[in-house]
Amino acid sequence: MPILTKAQPKVVDEVITVVGSNIISRSELDFEITQAEAQYGTLAKKDKCEMLENMMVKKLMLNQAKLDSVIVTDSDVEADLDNKIRYFAGQVGSIEKLEEYLGKSILEYKNEIRPKIVEQQLIKKLENKLFADVKVSHREVKKYFDSIPVDSLPRIDAEYEVGLLVVQPSFSEYAKLYAYQKAQDLRARVMNGENFELLARSYSSDPGSAQNGGLLPDFGRGEMVGEFEAAAFKLKADSISPVFESDYGYHFIQLVSRLGDRISARHILIKPLVTKTEQNKLALKMDSIHTKLTTSSVTFCQAISIYSNVEAYQQNCGFMQDPYTGLSKISLKALDPQTAQIVTKMVAGEFSEPALFYMQDGSVAYRIVYLKSETKAHIANLNDDYSRVQIAAQEAKKSEEILKWVAKTREKTFVKINADYLGCDLAEWINFTE
Repeated sequence: MPILTKAQPKVVDEVITVVGSNIISRSELDFEITQAEAQYGTLAKKDKCEMLENMMVKKLMLNQAKLDSVIVTDSDVEADLDNKIRYFAGQVGSIEKLEEYLGKSILEYKNEIRPKIVEQQLIKKLENKLFADVKVSHREVKKYFDSIPVDSLPRIDAEYEVGLLVVQPSFSEYAKLYAYQKAQDLRARVMNGENFELLARSYSSDPGSAQNGGLLPDFGRGEMVGEFEAAAFKLKADSISPVFESDYGYHFIQLVSRLGDRISARHILIKPLVTKTEQNKLALKMDSIHTKLTTSSVTFCQAISIYSNVEAYQQNCGFMQDPYTGLSKISLKALDPQTAQIVTKMVAGEFSEPALFYMQDGSVAYRIVYLKSETKAHIANLNDDYSRVQIAAQEAKKSEEILKWVAKTREKTFVKINADYLGCDLAEWINFTE
């Protein structure tokens, strides 16, 4: 089910089903049907009924997750949201283009989809708890593959193993001092009565919050870098923190409100400017790293460990992962346009020349792209696609176990269905009558 969606018109609502303590409303079902039809075309009644039943299964699992006191942390939810925003922004080109597509700010969008993310994580945790032991042997993988009719084997697009070595230049002491003084001057203007929100919109180096007057999504402990969290949790409502330094630059914070361990706050961030001198130094350093890679003096994974200073690109030895399968083989359409353009001009085993690279927050970096391997487009087979088939076989086996669990669990769960809507045959779900 896609999370990236444009705003939809509101409709008159009604309850379609009740599963335990959860409901499925007409607007919720119609929204999912609209999204599916936008992708696949008009759905038949049986497809809509199948979609409704799948939603009921999710509501059943969500109900059980609550009964079992399954918990998801705020930090996990925020990390998931950030990963999705990062991926979607990469697909459309930038945060600004993503906001233009959505017709709303990133903050508004995150707040809109956060409840859905919480539900998805609760269901995922319950699945892990109930079905973590579901594994498939090599024999089961082969049996699953052999069960697929030859003329139904999927065509796999060309896939690539792509590594990114991203290094940001360091800041000169003069640039850091200038940024610190600018942050101090802005804080003084706030303390003298100027509007925090207006100053944030005009001067903050954090594009995500600047357009919202510096307002950040609510956060709790463990969700921000240590320096930011320490400063925020010392504040009282409407008070202003001193200027402090983090890896992102120099900040000061205004506490909007605090409810328990959740904080609402605004901030202004001033990043030190990267000088031409520092850029040139890094360019020379990247040339040296490129030479070491091309002469095999260092492996790509070692280079990531030694030289990369951008956390988002340090995982998995710098190799990109498909956001849906978690595999390191990735199709061109899953890459951002800039990286895809570079990859199509490379051959397996090649390192791109170091090049200037603008990250999603607008900051400057240099990067080297490594194309480890390329798999040409082909009909699925076990030799090239074993990991993919293994995932599919395991999901099929897990689906069988989930169906058994659903059949058993729905017998002891309150379920009510509005039979007039769609006219789906869901008699096996009904175990209570009014």
